Amino acid sequence: MGKEKLKIFVDDYCKNKGLTPISESSIGNIIKRYKLFYQKTGRIYHDPAHWRARSKNTPHSKLRLKHPMKPEEVRTHSL
Repeated sequence: MGKEKLKIFVDDYCKNKGLTPISESSIGNIIKRYKLFYQKTGRIYHDPAHWRARSKNTPHSKLRLKHPMKPEEVRTHSL
C-alpha cells in the first residue's frame, strides 16, 4: 500500500479526531524514515538453475601462483 492510498485513510482519521490532515509527501517521508517497506512478492521463489545462483557456486581458477617458481623448476618444466 503506497502513500497515495494511505492518505485517504489518514485524512478520514484526522477529520474524525479534529486534526489537520498531513500531505502525501509527509506520509512518504514517514514511511522512509521508519523503513516501513515490505518484501516484493515477485522475488520469493529461488530457482537454483538461475545464472546468479549458479555463478556463486562455480569454483574460479586461480590466476596467481602461491609462491614464485625457483630457477631449477623453470628449467625442468620447460624441457
